Amino acid sequence: MRNLFTAFLLILLLLAAVPLASMQTSAQPPNIYEVSVNAPSSVYTGQQFSIYVNCTYGWGNYSVSAYFAGYNLTGFLPTSTYHNFSLSDPYFIINVSAPLAPQTLYVYITTYAQVGSKTVQASSTQLINVFTPIVLNATVSNPSNVAIHNVTVNFLIDGNGVGHAFIPVIGPGASVPVSIKAVYPQLSQGEHTLSIDVSNAQVLVNGKIQYSTQFYYGTPPNYSWIYYVSAGSIIFAVLLALGAGRRKNRLSSPKWKK
Repeated sequence: MRNLFTAFLLILLLLAAVPLASMQTSAQPPNIYEVSVNAPSSVYTGQQFSIYVNCTYGWGNYSVSAYFAGYNLTGFLPTSTYHNFSLSDPYFIINVSAPLAPQTLYVYITTYAQVGSKTVQASSTQLINVFTPIVLNATVSNPSNVAIHNVTVNFLIDGNGVGHAFIPVIGPGASVPVSIKAVYPQLSQGEHTLSIDVSNAQVLVNGKIQYSTQFYYGTPPNYSWIYYVSAGSIIFAVLLALGAGRRKNRLSSPKWKK
């Protein structure tokens, strides 16, 4: 009797499992399949950065391909093509090293996903401007007799943040050199203001509590021609004066002399 009851329970469990399996196999993916790409618009030559590719969740057999193009890809990583695949994870990260020559980097990303016999595709095109970096330097110092920890040094051009550096610790009475590479596409030729501040008010920047300085970006204008023109004008004026003086002192010939 007990065996009969056990067999009956097994039959009920199997009958209950059939509709559940049917529901699982008939599950449908989302109606819309899209891809979003998060990539920086500007980087500096040789900079390491990441491109984030997010596909619509709920599909399967995801694949992503990225194709990179530029006039000079020397130093670029990965190669000009990138491929990856995931059974269920729709998120991909492409780690990139920018080329060593300033240019526009063209990135074409195409993705595929599949459930059963249904395949969908989505793509995106990105333009990344590669610039020659701006190198900014400073020396931060700790004038106190105790160590200062976790110092953030912020660099600003014309009031806009362009980068920062982190110093774990500055010993008592010690100085630490800081250097960063930054990209600032809005920087035009001419005079600009560089400001540097720190997260701790006790720390000095280049010997000052608040540091700010003017700098010229690009090739400074050459005004030396003004001095040459001025010198030439002075010499010409002197020659005219001397010539006029000589003409006044010269004796004229008598009218009767021929």
